[in-house]
Amino acid sequence: MKTLSLTTRISLLFAAAASLVLLTTGFFLTQVVERHLKEEDRVELTGKLELIQNLFKHAYSQKRLDLLPRQLDDALVGHPGLAVVVTDAAGGIWFATSGLISRARCCKTAKSSPKAVRQALCRNGHRRGEVSAAWL
Repeated sequence: MKTLSLTTRISLLFAAAASLVLLTTGFFLTQVVERHLKEEDRVELTGKLELIQNLFKHAYSQKRLDLLPRQLDDALVGHPGLAVVVTDAAGGIWFATSGLISRARCCKTAKSSPKAVRQALCRNGHRRGEVSAAWL
């Protein structure tokens, strides 16, 4: 059996080492980018929940409370994949995002997704409901 030349063996060793380095680097870069994007999604969801909390905090009268669904729709425009559900203390749906997605899908995703972010709506120390948000 004929052995491979020294040049061929060195070339194959270099190709194997370079492939291993590139595959390892690609794997780690993919993990880092994915973790970063998930964190960015969570930051944006948290920001939207803070916006909703702020709107509820300033709705101190029934008249202002009646205007909240329209204000929430306006505040959440430009996020077609965002599902937001606001429930009252009894668990009834008070608001769900509208637009391109169905209300049922929105509610299901925002309430049951493991990636959903949830915050309690409190006023004067009493729980008034919950806000849930998730990306579809």
